[in-house]
Amino acid sequence: MNLFKKFSFFLLPTIIQTCISLFILPFTTYILNPDDYGVFALLTSLVNFGTVISTMGFGYLIAAHYQLIDTMEKQRLLSTMTTVSIATATVFCVFFLNLWGCICSFVHQLTSIPFAAIILSLLTLILGIGWNIAVEIITIEGKAHLYSQAIILQSCVGMFTVLVSLYVFKLGMLSLFVSGFASAFVLCIYSIIVLSAYIRPPFYSKYWMKEIYRFGGVTVIGNIFENMQTVVERYLLSFYSGLSSLGIYVHSQQYKNFAVSVVKANARAVWPVTLVEARETKKEFIRTKKNWDVIYLGLTIGGIFFVFFGKMIVGVLTHQKFVAAYPFVIVWIIFIFFQNLGKPQTGIMFAYNRGILYSKFIIFSIVGSIICMFIFVPLWGAYGVMFALIVQQVILRGLIQIFAGRIYETIFFDRWAIVGVVVMVIMAVFVHTFNTTFFLNIVSFIFFSGIVLIFEKNIVSDVINGFRHRLKTD
Repeated sequence: MNLFKKFSFFLLPTIIQTCISLFILPFTTYILNPDDYGVFALLTSLVNFGTVISTMGFGYLIAAHYQLIDTMEKQRLLSTMTTVSIATATVFCVFFLNLWGCICSFVHQLTSIPFAAIILSLLTLILGIGWNIAVEIITIEGKAHLYSQAIILQSCVGMFTVLVSLYVFKLGMLSLFVSGFASAFVLCIYSIIVLSAYIRPPFYSKYWMKEIYRFGGVTVIGNIFENMQTVVERYLLSFYSGLSSLGIYVHSQQYKNFAVSVVKANARAVWPVTLVEARETKKEFIRTKKNWDVIYLGLTIGGIFFVFFGKMIVGVLTHQKFVAAYPFVIVWIIFIFFQNLGKPQTGIMFAYNRGILYSKFIIFSIVGSIICMFIFVPLWGAYGVMFALIVQQVILRGLIQIFAGRIYETIFFDRWAIVGVVVMVIMAVFVHTFNTTFFLNIVSFIFFSGIVLIFEKNIVSDVINGFRHRLKTD
């Protein structure tokens, strides 16, 4: 399967998932309020500690070794990973239940959560363990069609479950947890399909157990810090701005996730290519760069569209309850650009087995981000959180650029991402400065998008030529 077809299969579920999310948004926000989303966000961020602990940096280990080992060794590796992750997740759930009273004494906003929501969250965690491993295999092996099936079915089941829970069983906020559980159950089935070809007795290998703990020692700490960052941001927001503000902030992340899911579809398709190019003697990353330049261009045009029409869209979809999330989304688009800088350099680090060093960079950058949150959230609220997250990405991507350059010095690949950030800042200032009408927004969108497309005409030309070539070959 060529790169374009892989990307199409990874992108298809994203499009369907986005359509489903937009379809159900008016139905969920009609009943649920920002406070409900705030409570849901707090609990899920705490339970996610179980996910990051139980996966122990498996993604780094698979990226470094999977393409280089034979089938029997793959069976040993994946069997060991599955055993370790299930055992660790189970232990985490037991500890979490026993410590729940202590957790509530520190985070008083959690005292209103029903016990059923806690149980559903923990069961969702356990059901999702296998998928965290399976999705790495799907990505490396390029089984995009399987990924597409899983995510589409998961989205449909999640939509059906949340609507039935809200409108038939009148479960209110608990509907979010029921939907999460049902979605995880679907992914659990697909993880069994993927991993059943590899899981073999005795279900562990001493060698890979050592490798997991060698990687896991640092990577788990990095993952814990990453999740701690989420807990800190949500706790500080709920403490200084209230649960309603937290709910608005979490709602804004839904729109960010729409864009991120498209970017991730591309990342999953091109990641194996990036690893191969990173191992080449002359590391030019031609395919990787062309691929990401198109994504940067698409993200820029999409960002301009949301600047001019996002407020109207959010208002219509949420009955004006969550319209305050609109300016946050503009900042999220800028964040996504920073989050996806330095892809060739990241590939070099993973290809040359520098996953542990990468995890140390994550820890260092997250510490900087958390310090920024304690300083700026009391002053700026949600904007303080997003500023801290952008600072983290600047630190992380800067470190990757520096240290990957010590392995192999490459040229700067992220010109068009920086252009995208500049364009987004200019557009945000323009809209904030001028009180535009709907007609003026249409004209402005066409005008500014046209300027960007002309400025990036080489990328547009590559895209058009690529489509022409595929039409001829097909």
